[in-house]
Amino acid sequence: VVVVGEQSAGKSSLLENISGIQFPRAQNTCTRMPCVLTLLTDPAVEESYAMVSMDPNFENVKRCSIPEVEEQIKALTEKHATGDQFISS
Repeated sequence: VVVVGEQSAGKSSLLENISGIQFPRAQNTCTRMPCVLTLLTDPAVEESYAMVSMDPNFENVKRCSIPEVEEQIKALTEKHATGDQFISS
């Protein structure tokens, strides 16, 4: 699924409804950069987890709980997409 649209068109809301993962919601802290969401089902995994990274290879990335995803996205957004350095607009 590829989600593309204007600002405030509901892209993050759609991904939230599909995945059950909360995205940032506050003035100026929305998702302002591309997100890649891969959902896998593995019966061997007892507790769901996520990996949030700017590295497409996910090297040196720590697992986080699903509720922590929103904070991880906020941290990456503040680091990489603040001020005039919007990654996507």
